[in-house]
Amino acid sequence: MKKYMKILVFTLSLMFVSCQEQLTKVEDTTSFEKRTPIGVRDSARRDSVKIVKRIPIEAVLPCLNLSQEQMDKIKFILKESRTCEMECKLKLKTTMEELRKQQAERLAQYKGLEKDSLVRQQVELIKKEYAKLAKEAQLAFQINMKKCNETTLSIIEGLLTEEQLGIWTKWKLTGQLPCERKKP
Repeated sequence: MKKYMKILVFTLSLMFVSCQEQLTKVEDTTSFEKRTPIGVRDSARRDSVKIVKRIPIEAVLPCLNLSQEQMDKIKFILKESRTCEMECKLKLKTTMEELRKQQAERLAQYKGLEKDSLVRQQVELIKKEYAKLAKEAQLAFQINMKKCNETTLSIIEGLLTEEQLGIWTKWKLTGQLPCERKKP
């Protein structure tokens, strides 16, 4: 009998503890809804925003009717351009790795210390300095990549005839293919 009484008391206590909420009350959850703005890829904005994809240099070359000699020189120039771009990317990667390593070494000094205002201030200073140096490295990377691209384009333009240069300029200005694609 004592066992039944204990079980009964336990079940009743669970019922009273868990049923204190009103189950009929409706809770307003509209404040928790996430309202996302219409993005570029949403169907509602597709008509108003036109994204123009730039045609790469390799796709424009058939439009220029290049001689074999011009084609060989341009292929070599494009290979050198890719080498230049890879060197820029490698330089950025090594610079960023070095910056991260320096930051980690400087932050290690404060590891395990009590986080008072002076320590927090020093840590924030290190993080801000790292962010500034990283931004400068990114800017230098962008400048170097732009130089590679401009050099490539100017060398190619030096190889073209006036007619080819007109087609080339049309491509540079619009970013679109300046001739009809030839079907194989």
